[in-house]
Amino acid sequence: MYNLLGGCLTFQGDADNALKYQLKAVRLAEGRGDTSLQMCTIYNRFALSYYTLHKFGDAIIYFDKAVKIAQKYNDTASIVVINGNLAMSYYKMEQPEKALARLQLLKNMNLFTTTQERFENYYDFCLVYLKLKQYKMAKVYIDKMEALKKDAGANYTEMLRSYINYYIAIGQYNKAYPYLQENESFYQKTKVLPFLAQNQLNWFKADSGMGRYQSAIKHYQRYKMLTDSVYLVNNAKHTSFLQIEFDTDKKNKDLQLQAKDIQLLKNNEQLQRSRFLAAQADRNLLIGGSVMLLLSLGVGYNRYRLKQRSNVRLQAQQNEINKQNQSLQLLNSKQEKLLNEKEWLLKEVHHRVKNNLQIVMSLLSTQSAYLENNAAIEAITESQNRVQAIALIHHKLYSADNVASIYMPSYVTDLIRNLTDCFDSVTRRIRFEQVVEPIYLDLTQAVPFGLILNEAITNAIKYAFSSEGGQIVVALNRVGEDGVILTIADNGKGLPAGFDLKTVTSLGMEMMKALSKQLGGTFKVQNKAGVTISVEFKIEKVRHHSEVESNFL
Repeated sequence: MYNLLGGCLTFQGDADNALKYQLKAVRLAEGRGDTSLQMCTIYNRFALSYYTLHKFGDAIIYFDKAVKIAQKYNDTASIVVINGNLAMSYYKMEQPEKALARLQLLKNMNLFTTTQERFENYYDFCLVYLKLKQYKMAKVYIDKMEALKKDAGANYTEMLRSYINYYIAIGQYNKAYPYLQENESFYQKTKVLPFLAQNQLNWFKADSGMGRYQSAIKHYQRYKMLTDSVYLVNNAKHTSFLQIEFDTDKKNKDLQLQAKDIQLLKNNEQLQRSRFLAAQADRNLLIGGSVMLLLSLGVGYNRYRLKQRSNVRLQAQQNEINKQNQSLQLLNSKQEKLLNEKEWLLKEVHHRVKNNLQIVMSLLSTQSAYLENNAAIEAITESQNRVQAIALIHHKLYSADNVASIYMPSYVTDLIRNLTDCFDSVTRRIRFEQVVEPIYLDLTQAVPFGLILNEAITNAIKYAFSSEGGQIVVALNRVGEDGVILTIADNGKGLPAGFDLKTVTSLGMEMMKALSKQLGGTFKVQNKAGVTISVEFKIEKVRHHSEVESNFL
């Protein structure tokens, strides 16, 4: 049941909750020592949850486990599907050679039993060959899909997307338009928002390539609107889950109050029974007849009246306490609702800022495609990277549960990945090593921190190494109770002779010095066995959500 529930949530786009249920399924099955074919399905769906969250390395681990179990039981359908999933995971990790090897292995097994399986395999081959820029081979597999399109069924759209990617890749943008239109018509009927969004992004690329900038901007705006729709749908689902939790908690409290009332009635019944027994004893004493017994009866009756008055006062006090408790619970519920609404609003602000920064990067990218001056192209690329460093911070803030601070190990990893993608031809010869402690920074410190890190790594990639390549080490360590030191070191050829940090006038160095002052830190450059740049500063206390929001607005 956990496995099925996680699969449904993955299909609906709720990957975070899907991963939680898939993890419960894995732990339960492994704890019982399950070695049946069911484990193949459990591992495959668990890996798909990681895949949806773009954690492709973790996905590959569990796809491997799943395919081994499928091979053990000779389940051909599972072998075909999971090997395809493995190939696409390597493709997403920018390892097309490994993806191609996995597809070739699957092709050599000759396990395909349906047209849909062959069609899916041809589509995967096409994507991988496009990534490898082997356009003739990609066209071969498009032709194979063309031959099977009558029996393709729902997989027919994979052929449309293959044509779109192919013509955009080879620069024949005008030929992509018929397929863009047909793909748009199909997904308008099915209302699958992620595929509609991707089609609008491809349309933006085609229009940009054809110089139709006004149309390109409209398609890009449509793309952002659709991605925002997916985000809002997920938010609505999350809000529904919160409402269900609130209603359940309220019902539990009502049941507790009912239990207290029942207990109070039982106590009153016992009290009445005790009084009845006392009255019966008094009557027996009266029948015995004596003055002492009459006096005792009078005293007993007096005590009875006192107890009644006392019980009335206690009951009134209890009712007042119950009313105050109910008022306090209502007030707490309202405050919690307001806090949740404020947090979602702040997340939405970060989301909008990130989207606007992405539009700026896309416009810079489009502009650079029509420049011939290398210095101008390089300046625009560096500006894109700086904007990306800031956009990544806002992406982290709206994606995380904590909107007041950024987890630095994750941020550093993503920033390095973005830079390696940007300088792909150079960074293949460079090894990156990260030594980052679990440190959190708030927004005011994370922005200058990210720009310094972006600038230092960019300089090392561009100037530190010859054709043999080298290594870049990024470290973030604590110093004392509230201090940290950021270090970016390379083992390259070092700074030129006569370099003086005080007199240097390059934009990168001036920017890093200025941003270090903004952090209230100390900026140092050492030229020994390569270049080592360090910034030591103190961590500011992470502010509350309301402080972050007012400062940002």
